Amino acid sequence: MMENFHGVQFKGKYNQLFKGLDVDKVVNQGHIAYGRYLILGFDFSLVSLGGTPEKSAENLNDYINSTLQDFLQFYEASGL
Repeated sequence: MMENFHGVQFKGKYNQLFKGLDVDKVVNQGHIAYGRYLILGFDFSLVSLGGTPEKSAENLNDYINSTLQDFLQFYEASGL
């Protein structure tokens, strides 16, 4: 939910997702803004343990690098 509120890529869906909710009142009062941030998310449950600490660290490193690359590609393709 936080990604949908703060993520710049969801800015156009604000009314569909948040209009009429309590957070909408705070937005309308100017206390908080929506859709202003580039969101980088990690799901560490996707990282394989690998059997050894070294292999687990390698898998974690690969996952982080892949996620960062996807993040950059997504926002570059979006013109952000």
